[in-house]
Amino acid sequence: MPSSLCSLEASSGRGTSIAIPGSQSSLHLRHSRQSGRCRCGLVSAQRCQEYMVAYYSCKFSKPERNYCVTRKELAAVMKGLSHFHHYLYGAQFTIRTDHAALRWLKTLKEPEGQLARWLEKLEQYNYQVVHRAGRVHSNADSLSRRPCEPDCNHYSCRARLRSAVGGWWQETATVGGCIPESPATKFLVDQWKTLCLENGVLQRSWVDASTGKQQWLIVAPLSRCEGLLKEVHNGKTSGHLGIKRTVEKLWRPVYWVGLRQDVQEWCRTCQVCAAKRGPAQKTCAPLQLYQAGAPMERMAVDIAGPFPCTERGNKYICVAMDYFSKWPEAGALPNHEAETVAEFLVTQVFTRFGVPGELHSDQGREFESRVFRECCRLLGIHKTRTTPLRPQSDGMVERYNATLVTQLAKYCEEDQYDWDEWVPNMLMAYRAAEHEATGFTP
Repeated sequence: MPSSLCSLEASSGRGTSIAIPGSQSSLHLRHSRQSGRCRCGLVSAQRCQEYMVAYYSCKFSKPERNYCVTRKELAAVMKGLSHFHHYLYGAQFTIRTDHAALRWLKTLKEPEGQLARWLEKLEQYNYQVVHRAGRVHSNADSLSRRPCEPDCNHYSCRARLRSAVGGWWQETATVGGCIPESPATKFLVDQWKTLCLENGVLQRSWVDASTGKQQWLIVAPLSRCEGLLKEVHNGKTSGHLGIKRTVEKLWRPVYWVGLRQDVQEWCRTCQVCAAKRGPAQKTCAPLQLYQAGAPMERMAVDIAGPFPCTERGNKYICVAMDYFSKWPEAGALPNHEAETVAEFLVTQVFTRFGVPGELHSDQGREFESRVFRECCRLLGIHKTRTTPLRPQSDGMVERYNATLVTQLAKYCEEDQYDWDEWVPNMLMAYRAAEHEATGFTP
């Protein structure tokens, strides 16, 4: 710890010089709005050089986080002006922003409400708004746009994948291995302009339709496709998920001709999935999506079981799921008494993610007991319940129960005495997969 503090002090001393603005210096206020936070930097230009005067950062309040992008940028400007008022009042300064829409501040016609009050407050300052591209707006954006270090897991994961694939291509890069009549070869030749060879790794250009950004996908040799499919679908943390989620896991890092068709065939012929897949049930109508506006606004809880008693004495699973993010939590329990369920929710869910505003469950005796209701009252949780004999009223968590039980059946031993050891792995697989209702991973 002392060495870390010394290193931090030394780094601070070698950093940007903190200057005092003089009478002949010009001031520049730089601001940024990223991921619910406001960041501002006050710069003093002296003798053709710029020196940092001070930094300022704060979190947006809950109502402010609901603003549109332009209003958030303007809110960041107002917070910066309020914090640096003693520097900026009476001085001529420049507001540098990477949001071009703020250039109309002095020319906006007929402002109303909050915007009018903000513009009226701005009139007391002598300022100019200058737009600067985000790539050079590092003074205010540096905290939110730190580059990944080479030893960072997020950085090295793709690097290791490139290295592994490069070795694959060296193994298969023989003239005899290239089959001119192969449909995959013909397709890649037709897409020649989208291909690139970098450090011995073949890549294909792909443009994301939702963002318009260009990405490079690693083209995997056909001889390695089976291994990738086995790892992504049958791996110990993969969960034997369906076709759509398996494709989503594979698509962004790697690519090969006929990827989707191969995934469909692999999932269709998977013996583990076929043995545990139940008959398709036709429902009268699809479940309706409950509208939740924020994480932990509403949470559903349910008990699954009983299952065969494990070596650790567990027979039930308590499942909790957030309506907004679809984040699941589950834990193996020896019984489903009210005290046991309440202890699991408090120690494993509420203390980690916060107390939900509303907790929804069925009319099981563990959820309707005096102990559980008193726990909800002390924590300020509004307790709701389903109608009698109507599990569809709690359909989200009931559906996840079916998914979790199916996943456990595919991985546990034949005697089924180790199913509780696989619960964390199945949770990891579900959280890492894109949810069909939201379009994002939990």
